[in-house]
Amino acid sequence: MAGGAIMAPLSLVSIFLLLLVTVAPHAGASTRVQAAAAQPAPTAESYVAEGDRFARSREYDKAVDAYRQALRINAALPQAHHGLGATYLNMGRPADAIEPLKAAARLDPQNAIVHMTLGIALAAMRRADEAIVEMNEAESLAPQNPRVHNELGNLLHNSFGRIDEALASYEEARRLDPNVAAVHHNIGLMLMRLGRFSQAIDPLTEALRLDPVYRNARYLLSDAYMRSGRYQEAIDSWTKFLELVPGGPEALQNRAWTYMYLGAHGDAAASDARTLLQTAGWRTAVAPFLVLLAHLGNRQAGLEADARAVLDEAARNCDTTAWPYPVIAYMRGELSAKALLAAASNNDRKTEAHAYMGMDLLLRGRVADAREHFVWVKEYGNKRFLEYPLAVAELARLGL
Repeated sequence: MAGGAIMAPLSLVSIFLLLLVTVAPHAGASTRVQAAAAQPAPTAESYVAEGDRFARSREYDKAVDAYRQALRINAALPQAHHGLGATYLNMGRPADAIEPLKAAARLDPQNAIVHMTLGIALAAMRRADEAIVEMNEAESLAPQNPRVHNELGNLLHNSFGRIDEALASYEEARRLDPNVAAVHHNIGLMLMRLGRFSQAIDPLTEALRLDPVYRNARYLLSDAYMRSGRYQEAIDSWTKFLELVPGGPEALQNRAWTYMYLGAHGDAAASDARTLLQTAGWRTAVAPFLVLLAHLGNRQAGLEADARAVLDEAARNCDTTAWPYPVIAYMRGELSAKALLAAASNNDRKTEAHAYMGMDLLLRGRVADAREHFVWVKEYGNKRFLEYPLAVAELARLGL
C-alpha cells in the first residue's frame, strides 16, 4: 500500500501577521479607511500558505482556489504549481495534476519532492516509463528521504512488477525511518508476493505495533500466519481483523478454513461458514465450498443432524450443474467415489475431490482409505488451493 495521502508541502514562506486595529466606538469613516489600508495586501506566498493549510485539513476546493490565486499573482512560483498539482492528485484527478507538477519541476528542478509527486501522478495515469524517470531523479536528488524510496517501491511493484527491486526500496525506506507503519506493511506485502510467508510476519507485526488498526496489515498478518502453518495465531489474528471489519467475507472464509486446519474446531468452522452463507447467498461461486465446510465441521463436532441439514439446503438452493456440486452429491450418497473422481475433470478439481473424500472417509473411521486421498493431494495437488493445507494437516495428525 502506498503511503499516506500526498499532502501539499509546507512552503518556506514568510508569515504575515494581520494587524487587529482597535477602532474607537465613535471613530469616523476616515479612521476606518486608514485602518483597512494598514492591512498588508495578500501575496502569492501568503496564498500558498493558505492553500497548504486547506490541503492539510483536506478542504481541497479551498486549497485549489488559494493556489490559483497565488498563480494569478506570480505564475513563476513553483510552490503554488506543486501545491495545486498535489491537491489535484489527492482529489483523485491525476490528469489535472500533471501540468502544474511539470511546471513546478521546470521552475524548481532540484526539488526531489516535486519530481516524486510528478512520478506518482504519471504512474496513476499509467505512464510508467515517464514516472520511473521522475522517481529516479527524486532518488538522485534526495537519497536520504525515506518517502522517496517508499514511493519508488510502489512504482516498481505496481507498474512494473519488479518485486525484488521494490522490496529493496522499501527496506531502504525502513532503514532511513523505521517508524512508518506503511513501509513495514509494504515490506511484508512484498515478502508475501515472493512466497516468503514466515519472513513476512515480523514486518507486518511491526506495522500493527505502530498502527494497531491498520486493516491491510492485519489481513496480511493473518494470511501469513495461516500460510506458515501457525494456525492458532492465524485464528487469533483473523478474529482481530473481523473486529475491525465485522462480517468481512474473505476473513470469515479464511478463519473457517483455519479452524479446520487446526483440527478439533469443527463447530467454529461450521459457524463461520454458515454465517457467510447467510450473507453471501446460495448462488455464489463460493457457496458450495461453504456448504462443504459447514457439513464437515458439523460432522467433526458430532452434529450429524446439522451436517445433513446443510446438504439438504444445498440441494434446494445451490447450482447443481456446477462444480463442486458433485462433491456435495457424493456427501449426500447420490454419487459414488468413482463417479466423483470422473467428474473431477482436471488436476485442480481432483485436488478438491481427493481432499473432501479424504475428510469424509476420515470422519467415517476409514483412516487407511482417507490417508490415500490425502497423500494424493500432497503429492499431486495444487498447493495454491485451500484444500491442500487441509490434507497436509490431516496427514500430520495421522503421523505422516
